Amino acid sequence: MEAGAAAWLETIAEHIPEALVVLDRARTIRFANKAAAALAKAPSPAALIGRSSREILRGHRIFDERGGAIDAQALPSELAFAERKETRGMTISDVDPEGAHRWLSVSSFPLAAKEGRPVRFVAIYLRDISERKKRADKLRFLVES
Repeated sequence: MEAGAAAWLETIAEHIPEALVVLDRARTIRFANKAAAALAKAPSPAALIGRSSREILRGHRIFDERGGAIDAQALPSELAFAERKETRGMTISDVDPEGAHRWLSVSSFPLAAKEGRPVRFVAIYLRDISERKKRADKLRFLVES
């Protein structure tokens, strides 16, 4: 990819409202946009680059929609690395170390993996759906009452 096209794509990624992160095989963050920094409570995307995703998630409790704990190996990014599997819109509940709760829709996919070779990079796209989930739960409560 030519340098101009790469800069163009980076500018687009920086301005999308959802979090976008790219991990390498060591689970080191190689790219993060502003929304990813905000989601991770980091001062800037640059503060995430070079850090381990495991370090960022340390102390977080992650659950599925029914409240069951999600094993780290079942996270969309891990499925992309281990199985070359694209995951779209997995809904997870995230409770951070301070106890703040949010609902996220998580998608991930392997990047530029040659057939028969290990996946080198995975892109993760995260959308905060907390407000939508609250509205849906409230509506469900009203309907069931």
